[in-house]
Amino acid sequence: ATGHGYFAGILAELGYSVTAIDLAPGMLEVAKKNCAAYAGQITFAQMNAEALTFADDSFDVVFCRFLTWLLPQPEKAYKQWCRVLKPGGLLLVYDTMEAKERGKEAPDEEKKDNPYRTELIQRTGMSPELYDDLIRLSGELEIGFVDRPNWDVDLLSNYGMDASSEDVTRLSSLRKNDSEMSQLLLVKGIKK
Repeated sequence: ATGHGYFAGILAELGYSVTAIDLAPGMLEVAKKNCAAYAGQITFAQMNAEALTFADDSFDVVFCRFLTWLLPQPEKAYKQWCRVLKPGGLLLVYDTMEAKERGKEAPDEEKKDNPYRTELIQRTGMSPELYDDLIRLSGELEIGFVDRPNWDVDLLSNYGMDASSEDVTRLSSLRKNDSEMSQLLLVKGIKK
């Protein structure tokens, strides 16, 4: 989910050869425009993260940011990401991992008058309608109710990865309010 191409551009600027995928053709067009200076280093492809068409053992690194919480079947995506990594390859998944409770009212950051929502929409360029749809859909997906990141680490271990996680909330500038930040974790895996 390259989205606007932010990390594709950063990685290309650092000298890496990048393959950036997104399911949404509109996002790919935005990413291509944003990364035009690195066109020779970035290959863009429309593809589903849960059904990659790349060959086994194709990549040194798979990087994902803020996607797993939106996937209907994240275990399929994890399996695909592990499959396309070369032995010794690195998987990095940066995501929000707050578990929800079924039947509870939406947290404050999901309400339309919340400053966190406004800030996130402004920073990402996402339309308010898309943001609201994503939040609504995320509340219906099973991944929102599992014990993360333990679920992620266990799943990756079952897929043959040396997996761990780290709380990286301190690195985020996305704040829920003046004193509390949304919990962010980095799930790491190295293919055995």
